[in-house]
Amino acid sequence: MPGVADTIRKTQLKQDQKSRQSDMSELLRMVQEGRIHEADERQLENLKLALELNQLLGDKDTSQQGVDSAQLVEAVKQAISEGMSGVTVNTTVVGEGMVDPSRPQMRHTSLVDLAQDDTKIDISHKEGISKEVEGEESTDKLEKLRKLKGGN
Repeated sequence: MPGVADTIRKTQLKQDQKSRQSDMSELLRMVQEGRIHEADERQLENLKLALELNQLLGDKDTSQQGVDSAQLVEAVKQAISEGMSGVTVNTTVVGEGMVDPSRPQMRHTSLVDLAQDDTKIDISHKEGISKEVEGEESTDKLEKLRKLKGGN
């Protein structure tokens, strides 16, 4: 069934995200309450990573204060134009996928094109098609069924 694997993957990702959020809230609570000594190795690694990220982001914030917003806008526009230059124009997005030009396309077919010409068609065994044939076994079984039901 299409989409089942995708749904399973999304569900697992949501569950993983909830698990990470609960771990982070527990870790934050431990830090606020001064219970860092109760943390296990994984929680200590997460704390170390958060501290390093905080230091790196703090350093970048001080260095970016002198950036001109007009220059930043121009740089973003240039990056977008460079990124869009590699995109082909003749593909269209349908739903979540791209249209593949090598796949067959649905096209309208006129009923005039489907009209049959005057060639003679010979059907084999055509004389037996309209005849009703009843086997001998079926009549015997029908009689036995009637006797069992209490009929004639």
